[in-house]
Amino acid sequence: MTPDPAGPPETDAAVIKRSLAEPERFEEVFRRWFARIHQYLGGRVGGRIADDLAAEVFARAFAQRERYDLTRDSAGPWLYGIATNLAGTYWRQERSRYRALARSHQDGVAPSDEDLITDRMSAVAAGPALAAALAALIIYRPAARYVNGLGGAFGVLTPDGFTPFPAAVQRFFPRRQPDW
Repeated sequence: MTPDPAGPPETDAAVIKRSLAEPERFEEVFRRWFARIHQYLGGRVGGRIADDLAAEVFARAFAQRERYDLTRDSAGPWLYGIATNLAGTYWRQERSRYRALARSHQDGVAPSDEDLITDRMSAVAAGPALAAALAALIIYRPAARYVNGLGGAFGVLTPDGFTPFPAAVQRFFPRRQPDW
């Protein structure tokens, strides 16, 4: 029995009720709400995570559809509630993971080979961009005022105390006194 095409569309409650006997009918609820739920989650957890969480919202809704309150015509509040709970769970797990990661580094745990390789590759990949950024910051001075050209980039002071970088950049490069 299909709804009359000329009449109003079935309510979400009616579709969910029918999906109890015909599970494939739940696809209609999915088609109505997926884009909105995905957009909602994208604003809370970001695009990649939203893909997974939006799919999980509908997997859970499908599994729990017999518990849906059929007196409510719209499934929106129910689906947004599931989405909100999943987003909250995601952020709690992220916070726990980062806290555990921070504790592991404080406990003197040596980084894994994978972490060392990843760090090295990230540094190598950032090298050209970093060099270009540093080059753009250099203020022209006579060559005699530099130690090995870009020595000031690494916080090395020249004999006259000159460093060519603004204070904001110097925070990231600890100042070292030359050993000459």
